[in-house]
Amino acid sequence: MASASIVRRSTPSGKRRFVVQYRLGGRDSRMRHGGSYKTLREAEARHQWIAGELAAGRVPDLGIEREPAAVDVLRSVADRYLATRIDATENTLKTYRQAFKHLGSLGHADPKAVTLPDVQEWVSGLALAPASVRKYLDAVRQVLDFAGVEPNPARSQRLRLPRADTEEVNPPTFRHVEALLDTITPKYRRHVRLLDWTGLRVGELQALTWGDLDFPGHRLRVARGRTKGRTAGRRWIPLPADLMADLAALVPVEDRDLDSPVFPGLSDDGLRNAMTRACKLAGIPAYSPHDLRHRYISLLVLAGVPASVVRGFVGHARASMTLDVYSHVLLDEPQWSLTARRALVERRDGDSPVTSRPESDSLEHDSEQGFPSDGGYRDRTGDLRAASATLSQLS
Repeated sequence: MASASIVRRSTPSGKRRFVVQYRLGGRDSRMRHGGSYKTLREAEARHQWIAGELAAGRVPDLGIEREPAAVDVLRSVADRYLATRIDATENTLKTYRQAFKHLGSLGHADPKAVTLPDVQEWVSGLALAPASVRKYLDAVRQVLDFAGVEPNPARSQRLRLPRADTEEVNPPTFRHVEALLDTITPKYRRHVRLLDWTGLRVGELQALTWGDLDFPGHRLRVARGRTKGRTAGRRWIPLPADLMADLAALVPVEDRDLDSPVFPGLSDDGLRNAMTRACKLAGIPAYSPHDLRHRYISLLVLAGVPASVVRGFVGHARASMTLDVYSHVLLDEPQWSLTARRALVERRDGDSPVTSRPESDSLEHDSEQGFPSDGGYRDRTGDLRAASATLSQLS
């Protein structure tokens, strides 16, 4: 039976070549040369043409110069799929681009010809952390879905993935957040405070526009299209009055374009690097922006806010994820902070605005209260008894 194949060879100089071979009959027939190519894509184009000629009962006429047949390989489909994701955040697009850079030989394959062993070989060859492997596999799954491949081999239950060792997450404590705010560059201090009091993902913070801010209602909006994986519908997140005023001071009302981002030019890497440097200067563990999301959710749970309510504020598809993955025990949080956070989520129209800290616990303390005034690290919790009047108003 006639057949064709591709063989990988090495030249005397060490360069790689892809050689197309074929037979006009069974195993006893002579192996014929179908061409040698520098890239697998060119070899696959010639292989596809020769296989078609053999299937039609014709002897391939290699004396006629032909343009290699166009092969819609996986990498080309991936590029087209990427162009359709106009709704994706920059961080998501960055992950896709990285994944497509690691396609290797899988990127030269016809999507409809990709098999489970092909995907398994690709997964096994990725020398990356288990979490990255899963992210890249998810990108391949979506590309194969986009190509109309059914069943999708990348979604097979038989696919073996590297075991992901779940690392225990320790969100920043109250003292660590205060130290971080003391040392981080002023350019990013507002971002850190906003993440600490909203639990936003960085992508959601980047997508925040002036049209998403409700200044009279002291809240901001996260549209469904900007939620990771579109796991939740439109959601509103309450903001402390002082943070809302801080945002209002960024741009005068008459100069605000409702479609413009509140934080133009904000990048995940820039914020992450700024936090890393600040943590190093403060002598505290290194924290990422997402650690502040863990902290926000944990504090709401600790404050007694029902998991179903927390789920709605943070955009989780399931309340179980809120409790199982993101809730942690933070023991040093002042009672006034927990009270303020609970009052914030329970606030109704007409209620008094909630601030992020009692007035008696200002950012600066004078020396008469026993706090240093040299600009170094300070314990900002203060004497809780001094905040009793504010606590009574919030409870």
